[in-house]
Amino acid sequence: MLNVLCSKTLEQARMEVLEETELEIMKSQQKEYEEIVNAELIIAQRYEAAEQRCKEEVSRRNVQDKARKLEKKHAHQKINARQLTKNYLGGLREQALSQLSSQGILVAPQHRAIQEEVVPWFMTKIQDFLMED
Repeated sequence: MLNVLCSKTLEQARMEVLEETELEIMKSQQKEYEEIVNAELIIAQRYEAAEQRCKEEVSRRNVQDKARKLEKKHAHQKINARQLTKNYLGGLREQALSQLSSQGILVAPQHRAIQEEVVPWFMTKIQDFLMED
């Protein structure tokens, strides 16, 4: 009986030691698994951050491209407007000056003096000369 009791006690102690060893192995495996999961999570977060940076860069470049195209379009419109204005107003000055001149508004002072003073005096002299004969 003592032999059975001793062997049962030894068996029980052996089983407890095996359980503790098995529990330690399971805890170390659980720790390794959590470390692997955390490492993979960190890698996934890095990939997501890199992908987000790439998307932001693409978006920023698209905005810059649109701004550059809009600026180029405005510059082209400005050049066209300048050329159109230049073509339209190019002859306008000469035309206005010639119209003012033909209407007698813009006449050189010497020409006006000749028209107003010399020509009437000259005409009266010619008439007087013709009348004398």
